[in-house]
Amino acid sequence: PVGEDKLKVKNEIALTARFGPIVAYKYRHASTELWEDGQLVKLESETYKNGNDYQLIAELGQAGLNVQGTGYQGQVSSAIIPSSHWNISQIFSDTILSSEDGQLLPIETTNLGRETLTIDGVDVQATKFQMSSDLTVFLWYDDEGRWLKCAFTARGQNIEYQLTSLY
Repeated sequence: PVGEDKLKVKNEIALTARFGPIVAYKYRHASTELWEDGQLVKLESETYKNGNDYQLIAELGQAGLNVQGTGYQGQVSSAIIPSSHWNISQIFSDTILSSEDGQLLPIETTNLGRETLTIDGVDVQATKFQMSSDLTVFLWYDDEGRWLKCAFTARGQNIEYQLTSLY
């Protein structure tokens, strides 16, 4: 947190899928989001995806969010939510902003019901959602809307990451 009405969110992801000693897929992503009063004011990211580099800078302007990305350049609604998954607001949207390259991703979200996750030895009630776009991901949020877990399949590899300690 930056302040009571300001929030700074940093995402760092590094994935490597191997078949024995052979690297089949490599992914690195680093992004920083700045939020003020619940509004995204800036997003910067760099992504390496299996040999390709992507960048994004999005900044709030007077008429919306100005996006300069590898996948999209232009202006979008200031209400758009990035695809970083920590923000439960994305599941109520029909389009999200790719935090990799700025593309506008149409999504469909389905509520899959309640599950219990164990985080740091504590059972936590969660709601599981399926969000489908260019990739189908499964997302779990607690009753306060906080992100708990993400799971998806990429290039035949099942990938899961989960919160390791409670807030």
